[in-house]
Amino acid sequence: MMFPRILLACCLLLSCVCSYDIAHGQSVSKTTLPNHKGQVTGRVVDSAKGDALEATVIVTNKSGSQVATATAKKDGNFSLVLPGYGEYTFTILYVGYSKHTQLVSWKRGEVAELGVIQLNGQPEELNEVVVKSKKPLIQSKPDKVVYNASADISNAAGSAADVLAKAPMITVDAEGAVKMRGNANIKVLLNGLPSGMFARNLSEALKMIPANTIESIEVITSPSAKYEAEGAGGVINIITKKLRGSNGNLNLNLGNLEQSGNGAINITRGKWDISLSGQANNRKRHRITDLIRQTVDGDNVTGSLHQVSDLDRHNRSASGDFTTTYTIDSSQKLSANASLWKGSWPVIANQYTSYTDAQTNSQYNQVSDQKEQDRWWEFSLNYKKTFARAGQELEVAGSHSDWKNSASYINNQYDMTGKNYFREQSPNNGTGHNWRIQADYTHPLTKSGKSKLETGFRADRTKDFNEYSVRNNRDNPGSDVLQEDSSRGNSLHYYQNVVAGYVSMVVEAKGGWTIRPGIRYERTRLGGDFTNNTQPGFASEFENWVPNLLIAKKLNERHDVKFNYNERINRPDIWDLNPYVNASDPRNINYGNPALRPELTRTLEAGHSYKAGGAFSITSSVYYSFNSNAVESLTTVDSAGVSYTTSQNVASNKRLGVNVSSSFRITRNWNVNTGGDYYHVWYASKALAVKNDGNFYSVNLNSSYTLPRNYTLQLSGNYNNGYVTLQGRGSAYLNYGFSARKEVLNKKAGITLRVNNIFQKTLNQWSYTRFSNFNSSTYNMFYNRSFTVTFNWQFGAYRKVEEGGGEGAGGSRS
Repeated sequence: MMFPRILLACCLLLSCVCSYDIAHGQSVSKTTLPNHKGQVTGRVVDSAKGDALEATVIVTNKSGSQVATATAKKDGNFSLVLPGYGEYTFTILYVGYSKHTQLVSWKRGEVAELGVIQLNGQPEELNEVVVKSKKPLIQSKPDKVVYNASADISNAAGSAADVLAKAPMITVDAEGAVKMRGNANIKVLLNGLPSGMFARNLSEALKMIPANTIESIEVITSPSAKYEAEGAGGVINIITKKLRGSNGNLNLNLGNLEQSGNGAINITRGKWDISLSGQANNRKRHRITDLIRQTVDGDNVTGSLHQVSDLDRHNRSASGDFTTTYTIDSSQKLSANASLWKGSWPVIANQYTSYTDAQTNSQYNQVSDQKEQDRWWEFSLNYKKTFARAGQELEVAGSHSDWKNSASYINNQYDMTGKNYFREQSPNNGTGHNWRIQADYTHPLTKSGKSKLETGFRADRTKDFNEYSVRNNRDNPGSDVLQEDSSRGNSLHYYQNVVAGYVSMVVEAKGGWTIRPGIRYERTRLGGDFTNNTQPGFASEFENWVPNLLIAKKLNERHDVKFNYNERINRPDIWDLNPYVNASDPRNINYGNPALRPELTRTLEAGHSYKAGGAFSITSSVYYSFNSNAVESLTTVDSAGVSYTTSQNVASNKRLGVNVSSSFRITRNWNVNTGGDYYHVWYASKALAVKNDGNFYSVNLNSSYTLPRNYTLQLSGNYNNGYVTLQGRGSAYLNYGFSARKEVLNKKAGITLRVNNIFQKTLNQWSYTRFSNFNSSTYNMFYNRSFTVTFNWQFGAYRKVEEGGGEGAGGSRS
């Protein structure tokens, strides 16, 4: 097999180059290039620890006038272009560090590399220092679009799901389902790493992350080979705020649908950094659903179902996070993290059901008491070594996570006189474990570190155990004695092992060209065994070579273009494969499919971005994606009028789309950000003789205005015309809100009022589903009008407020 040889080669390369260390001084290195403008590059680090600093770079001319600014990226690198040639003063600023000033003399045809700039920390405790450096809400980069959530005052309250709904190319529906360019098969990372909390229930896990703890959202449409190949639609990276120095924050939210609180504290003592954070929240949701389904035989209606349900859900969760980092020396650090998360989602559903056909005319009321609880914890270690050469680093990480979940329902059915004649209960309990280890090495190919080689490997092992049973009084209606239905109970032992390796290269060539080819290999083994021999076990093994290519060209200081090709896979997990039958609604049954196979999606994309200083920018892209073995949700109805929904590899799908995002600075105090997405999707299943296609579009708007006396007003909203599926489509979705914020206590604290959907009591949506022998329509009313008052307080020696900056600007730090 070729992969062991490739992995061995990667390891040999890693061991050889780790010892290659080139020291850089503070002098200016000049390279002569023909007809090159005044381009300046450099990297800012902590002189003691070697940590990269997202410092502010200010350039002034001989007269003292400011001519250019930039903010260093997370790796400390910065790049800017001067308006002309001559003598300039460079001033490097970062809160808690001494100012660095450097005089540079420029001549035509030279490119300056300032090298590694070391800032000295100020030993004395300072009073509150506020550095203002405004950054745009939306930033475009060759492989991704970044939504700087910390710059949006409406994110003072809510959850990660609310933040994602405001990010470009992402939509979140009323139930919390997240899609990227219309594709729900996405990979969500937390601070660049996979998290076990997203594996069980993504929509609920996102609601447990407070919005005000999020720094930014990276929407990665063309991931490099360094990223896992999982996620056919792309990658979403949620970056949380990091505390630096000795400081902390406290946030309290009070609203009609949500009450929550969270806080964090960080302590720095010598070479140690210790961070502790925690959150607790309570959310409630109310929904009324009206379902009408007809079973048909040609033009004849053979059965009719009508259901009206009233559902109340309460989401409660709490979590804690502890991180400690030890700086071994200026080039090495070791971090350990422990996280605990616990959540529960009790649901009470009252439902009226009426079904008629040639033999049946039944009516009943049902009360369903559904409970779900999850507990998850994770421990991780991370070692990182940086080298004197810009961009050269080695990172090794490992983690172990453990989870326990329980889901159950108790159904009581009553006839129209109120007599209880049927009862069923079904407990479903599971436990799971995951072990992961990975190593990543980056080797610079040029002195600046912009051209580089990346390589690494990853091993991942997951085990799950799930046990479920069903008890009812079907054989003795009205009895309090419930008998087990052995045909619907079982235990599943599931495993999934993934081994991966990758090689990726970034080449920055003359003329503004950037080329990033890469390839990733992933080998997956998964399977499951049942204790009940009536259900056969399953196992599969598959390999994927996943290539990607990004080509970007900087045409001039305002225009950039790009082209990329990538392949992504989507592996079914235990919840897709488990054949457990959920009959909490006996007329609408759901179950898993152990015969599912992974799907492969290929995407071609071309994009363009335009920047006119800080006043206006626009980013657009056109893409085409296609998939021949897509996993789609399929609903069928039997002769008794009961629907069965599961996932199957039954269709191909194709998408041709375009997305645009723009930012306007109308006045100094008024900023507007807007965006739109459009695609046409085609579904086709030869096996089922089913086809469907349609258009989808969405628009979003975010407008903020800064008033005197530390007041800020904001309006935001998003709208889409409804998703298209293999068997139908949904109706339009509209969500909007108004926010007002007042900063108090010398800008150490703030009070934010947020009102959502004030002009509509409910969000009303319909959808339809059809097949050869049935058609159905569902009407939902979501009670989502809400208001929230938020108080946030930041305390400690330092506070950094981002108000501006160029590409790669960091987010606000407390």
